[in-house]
Amino acid sequence: MSTFKYTIYEKKAPIAYVTMNRPESQNAYFNAVVKEWLEIWTDFENDPELRVAILTGAGKGFCSGHDMSILGESDEEPPSVHYGTLYVSKPIIAAINGAAIGGGSSFAFGCDIRIASEKARLGYPQVKWGIQSLGGHQRMPKMTFSGIAGYYMLTGELMDAQEMYRLGLVSKVVPHEKLMEEAERIAKSLCENAPLSVRNTKEMLTRGQRMNIQDGVRMSKFMSQGLRNSEDYKEGIQAFKEKRKPVWKGR
Repeated sequence: MSTFKYTIYEKKAPIAYVTMNRPESQNAYFNAVVKEWLEIWTDFENDPELRVAILTGAGKGFCSGHDMSILGESDEEPPSVHYGTLYVSKPIIAAINGAAIGGGSSFAFGCDIRIASEKARLGYPQVKWGIQSLGGHQRMPKMTFSGIAGYYMLTGELMDAQEMYRLGLVSKVVPHEKLMEEAERIAKSLCENAPLSVRNTKEMLTRGQRMNIQDGVRMSKFMSQGLRNSEDYKEGIQAFKEKRKPVWKGR
């Protein structure tokens, strides 16, 4: 376990556990917290033993966004380096254990897979307090219909877990006490897949949001050429022929 002031970072290879750890504020963040997160995600990206990460919050909340008490009592500006600006090539699973508010919603949307506790809530209530979201207006319309995003962002209302599921914002809603168990099950299933294939697929999912279908297919063909020269590609084909489980090396 790596020691940080505001975050718990555990490595149980091939899974990393990142727990936002300011439960007294439902894991609200400020600049010093974001700096920790950038260090953690950079380490996760560069550690060859780690294949997938689970992101969650300590206590009753996932993340309540930027700490308004600090914003109101100091001259601190919102964090200039947002989590969304750091690209991580490995999959991240958001285990939304409670309220994901404002920037906390954006952090969840920045993950590749989202599952929610039945106690989870999500939304952007900044308009109720005379401020505005820095990234939610870019995140949420890409995750659901623009009219739905407009409704929640302009009213500041929060949605519950079942509404999140209905709108396709999370893949699953599970009993609160089963959340981490389900997150670990999904993480382990990802680790059974070829790591290079997983990375390529994540990159194309990310790039594909900014491309038309034709350009996306051309880019995928280009990337797949490198994959075909890998040891894992040959191992996957051989394992399929021999009807056995592949042994991946990540190269």
